[in-house]
Amino acid sequence: MKRILSLSLLVFSAAAFADSLDDAQKAINVGNYEQALTDLNKYLDRNPGNAEARFSKGLTLTMLSRDEDAITVFSDLVRDFPELPEPYNNLAVLYARSGRYEEARDALEAALVTHPSYATAHENLGDIYAALANAAYNRAIVLDKGNNDIESKQELVARITGMQKTTAPVQVSSSARPSAATPRPAPPAPVRTQPTPAPAVATRPAAPARTPARHAVPDINDVPDTFSTTPILPGGSAVASNSGKLSSADEKAVLARLESWRASWSAQNVDQYLANYSPNFDPATGVSRSVWESQRRTRVVRPRSIAIQVLSPRVGQTSGNRAWVEFTQIYESNSYSDQVRKRLEMENVGGQWLIVKESVVG
Repeated sequence: MKRILSLSLLVFSAAAFADSLDDAQKAINVGNYEQALTDLNKYLDRNPGNAEARFSKGLTLTMLSRDEDAITVFSDLVRDFPELPEPYNNLAVLYARSGRYEEARDALEAALVTHPSYATAHENLGDIYAALANAAYNRAIVLDKGNNDIESKQELVARITGMQKTTAPVQVSSSARPSAATPRPAPPAPVRTQPTPAPAVATRPAAPARTPARHAVPDINDVPDTFSTTPILPGGSAVASNSGKLSSADEKAVLARLESWRASWSAQNVDQYLANYSPNFDPATGVSRSVWESQRRTRVVRPRSIAIQVLSPRVGQTSGNRAWVEFTQIYESNSYSDQVRKRLEMENVGGQWLIVKESVVG
């Protein structure tokens, strides 16, 4: 498999072009991305809801290596147009560039919920599987030096995918709608030699295709969402310190919620697990709450066994009804193990502390 990032320019329908939007497309076609961004911003000032223009802005920001700005644009697109798979795909590309493979995986799976025959997402998802496996083998080698079996497995992944130790190739989508008009051809962009290569331009959206065979790597549904750090010791007793702002009762309630979350995940009691989250919970990948819950149901119940340890929790308060807890999470299933630092942010809803945000902090 080639280690390049395949990228196609945005395909507009003929009716979508007008004034600065047409100028923006011309600028994109010749690689003048700064001018394209200026033209797109002018057009969006007058037409803020135009999906094609917003998509093209995200693509232009990507080409300018303004990845965080592009993530914001594509995240807003998947919120406003959840039926379009291409913004999800490009979110995955950007997440993968920065090593955020779990978030990339979630974005691709969200694209496949509505478009299961979207070939680009299937191919990219296979690459994300391989990247996650590669990262897991890297950690295993550090923990178990000299284990030839681990090194052989990592070499097998590298041979199958052609990847280097930290590279995950992905394809950027170029169409903001699945059934776009005839695409405009564009010259290929040069490929860089850095670990994350530059895009090579394609000229049309990927046609529906059969899902490619998966690589021989651990099942992605056995890999937890990586977020984390600090412990509840076996038996449920906590070692904690707070910022001095939370009352003793609230601190105990926050830690009790953390223990409920840990215990229900370990027991694979998915209903109780999801009940620990606030109705206002914001999934980190920008997917809808319903899509996120569907993904979590699969990942919580899929492994034959799960054991979660939470170590050294540290509790603090951000506002009157908001608190956070940071801890070290140790995840073990029958097929995968990991250790991460995690932060759960909680809000007090009707006297209950519930999780409103979850993120990895180290």
